[in-house]
Amino acid sequence: MQQVRSQSSFAPSGSARLLPRPDVFPGTADELLSRWQASSAQMTDLVIRIMSAMPVVGGETPSSPAGREAHTGPVTTLMVRNIPLDCTQDMLVEAWQNEGTYDFLYLPRTSSGKINLGYAFINFTDEAGARGFRARWHRTGFPGFPRARLSVSIAGSQGQAANINELKAKSLGRLRARQCEPLIFLDGRRVELDEL
Repeated sequence: MQQVRSQSSFAPSGSARLLPRPDVFPGTADELLSRWQASSAQMTDLVIRIMSAMPVVGGETPSSPAGREAHTGPVTTLMVRNIPLDCTQDMLVEAWQNEGTYDFLYLPRTSSGKINLGYAFINFTDEAGARGFRARWHRTGFPGFPRARLSVSIAGSQGQAANINELKAKSLGRLRARQCEPLIFLDGRRVELDEL
C-alpha cells in the first residue's frame, strides 16, 4: 500500500527548494507585488483614519503632537510619504509644477545628503490647492518610479510660518547643504531660510 502525502501550499522540488503552487499563489511576481502595495496603502489609510478619529489623550492627536496646539484654521500643509529615496527636490519641483500654488517645499535628507528620508512637506497658498494636490497625487506612482505609491496626508504643522519655525528650531546645521535646503517663496520670489 502506497502512502499518500497530503499536499501543502509548497511542494519540494529538487534539492529541498520550496516553490509556491500556482493555484495557491496565482499571478506573476509583479502582480503579487502590486497587490501587496495596494493592500499596504489601504492599511496606511485605515490607520490614519483610525488615528484621526481617536479621542485626544493628554493634549496629543496625530495632527497636533505634544507641545503644539491643535490647528483650527485651513489645512494647507501636506505630508507626502513613500517618496523614492533616490528622488531629489529638483525632481519634486519638476513633477509638482509651482505656478504660485505652493510657497514651501521641503524634502528632508540624511545627514550625508545622499538620499532623502522618504517623505516631504508642501504648503499651499490656499486650501483648494492642497485638496487638488491630494486628489491628484494620493496613491499614485511618482514619475520615473511607478511602483512608489505616494501617500498624502495632513501635516502636523500648518502654514508656511509654522513650517519655517519648526525647521529653524530643529535642523539648521543640516540645511546649509544646497540639496537639503527647503524651497521657500515669498511674494512669488524664492528666498533662503537665512533671509527670514
